[in-house]
Amino acid sequence: MKRNPIVLVLLGWMAGAQSTQAAVEPGLIFSGDSQRSDVTHPKQSVDALSVEGQLRWSEQWNLEQSSYLDVRAFLSNEETALRDEEVGRSAGSQSDKYLALRQLWWRYQPLNWTGFPGESLTVGLQRQQSEDSNWWDANLESLGWRLQTSTTKASLAVGERLDTYRTDDSELDPYDDHKLRVFGELLQDWRPYQALTGRFMYATQSGQDVEDFSTGDPQGVNGNWLWLGVGATSEWFNRRQPAQPWAYHLEWTWLQGEADFLPSSSAGSRNYDLNASALDAGVRYDFYLPQRLAVGLQYAYGSGGADADSSDVFVQTGLNSNRQRFLGNRQSLYRLNDVLRADLSNLQQWSLFVGAEPLTDLELGAAFSWLRRNDAALPVYSLGTPLPVTLNGSNDIGQGADMVASWYFHSLLDNPQEGRVRLRGSVFETGAAFADDGQWEHRWVLDLMLNF
Repeated sequence: MKRNPIVLVLLGWMAGAQSTQAAVEPGLIFSGDSQRSDVTHPKQSVDALSVEGQLRWSEQWNLEQSSYLDVRAFLSNEETALRDEEVGRSAGSQSDKYLALRQLWWRYQPLNWTGFPGESLTVGLQRQQSEDSNWWDANLESLGWRLQTSTTKASLAVGERLDTYRTDDSELDPYDDHKLRVFGELLQDWRPYQALTGRFMYATQSGQDVEDFSTGDPQGVNGNWLWLGVGATSEWFNRRQPAQPWAYHLEWTWLQGEADFLPSSSAGSRNYDLNASALDAGVRYDFYLPQRLAVGLQYAYGSGGADADSSDVFVQTGLNSNRQRFLGNRQSLYRLNDVLRADLSNLQQWSLFVGAEPLTDLELGAAFSWLRRNDAALPVYSLGTPLPVTLNGSNDIGQGADMVASWYFHSLLDNPQEGRVRLRGSVFETGAAFADDGQWEHRWVLDLMLNF
């Protein structure tokens, strides 16, 4: 793990400060992971058993200042993709063991810039998490301001990835290297449980050698990217309110910018203009039965298309995880199928979903999805890598299903904190856009989480 000045300064400050209150939260996660994706992701087809040790340390230095440390140790019998909590484009990397620094930050709250108690300023390696994980949900070295009241949520942050903070010699994704980001969001209630939303991210990068980069990534390098999103939402990412059985989400996003690309059909790099858009919509109805049943429908669209000088292919921010809570309970699902792990680029998806709580501590969820591409002359992507579809062929990407079942327990080892047993499952059938049409792929993950 490389030494980083921000981390060294924070560690030195924490060692010398006088704590008034400290809390240590160790934990273990035992996992079994079986994946067969020989058509879409052959390198990720693996059967693995793993254990992850977690150590979270929070310090309250005085009434205003606090800090947080999150360290992980991971060991597996096979090289396997990083855990779901390791989000962003780097989740595509693989390892069988490592130590990792996940978070290390200092926070001042209340900040009293606006007079509201829910206002804070945080600096360090922290998890930047939008309410909508299609935007950002990643660990990032950053300075962030947040405000939360009964009717308003707002955030503004600036940051740049400087290191992976892992001991397995992993390196930053080249598309993250020397990329500065400024981003923020505003959610304002205009009536109870109804909010208008606005989000943005600006990213800039320079000095990268284009010849070192893949020809297939639709994001490009050495450019400027601006995402702007507007929408409306009602209880979509939250647990349900009995007075509000309907929940919905609607957001339109526009991407504009320019970047360098290395086309596979010509020598030398070229600069392309970016002008793309995306639409994300969903509606859910909650039946307030003893089992808390919810059903819903979702639609996602990311534009495609390109010509000699510009690209209309929508690309996501690169800090996104695409793992969302929309089932009406605490469970999350990967939006674009957990086997396929698609990006919202040159793609559209319809999905039906259901969530339920048949028992007090048992939560279930499932989604059924149909995926198509918008431009048959271009591929679709997963973590910036083109999937092996045929060009100028069918637009049918395929169909899939995702499920999750979690049982929470409270008394194991006389520990009042929650433990969890969780089963995630995902299947995907390749469509006619793949040369191997009609092939079924799967991923199953069973994990046991223990807090001590």
